[in-house]
Amino acid sequence: MIRVALTGGIGSGKSTVARLFSLCGIPIYFADDEAKRLMQTDAELQSSLVQLLGQSIFDDQGNLLRREMAAKMYADPDLVQAVNGVVHPAVYRDLKAWFDKQSSPYAIYESALVKDSHRPLVVDKIISVYAPRQVCIDRVVERDHLSSRQVKSRMLRQNPGAQTLFADFLVINSNRTLIPQVWCIHQYLLRASLPLS
Repeated sequence: MIRVALTGGIGSGKSTVARLFSLCGIPIYFADDEAKRLMQTDAELQSSLVQLLGQSIFDDQGNLLRREMAAKMYADPDLVQAVNGVVHPAVYRDLKAWFDKQSSPYAIYESALVKDSHRPLVVDKIISVYAPRQVCIDRVVERDHLSSRQVKSRMLRQNPGAQTLFADFLVINSNRTLIPQVWCIHQYLLRASLPLS
């Protein structure tokens, strides 16, 4: 099975592209959703988060208070790196177990934060979704009800331009149709997953 990373900056349309692959029958691991699940269910990760951010990030029932967590992290930029340092390894462990359970020709790991160094330890191929900067800003402003300035600040932390440099496949999401691009990549990966005869 081929392990594929699907990445792109905020507002690029990577979740839309992931849904198109899902319609082709390909399993998708959404890193953000799984990170939220793990922060809610993984006792070791929760303990590490409490050590970094304090008990106030969980309510009396043990539910993660995301706004409280975000407020603490944005108040201290060093905490962002520290939190990522405990969350990312937990996600990678979970991702590895998830990949090991898949029986499809290929499976996709969707994440905004994919690096070339993930290959070959985490993934075999990388798909990058690209959209022009202003298109991304407009999408996120409309979707998340943020100001243009807030979106630009988030974009600076991602550096999505670097991701297109090491991608095996590039999906352009501006005025092009996505379906033919996804279908072409899907067909390539299906063929590549066949055993050599």
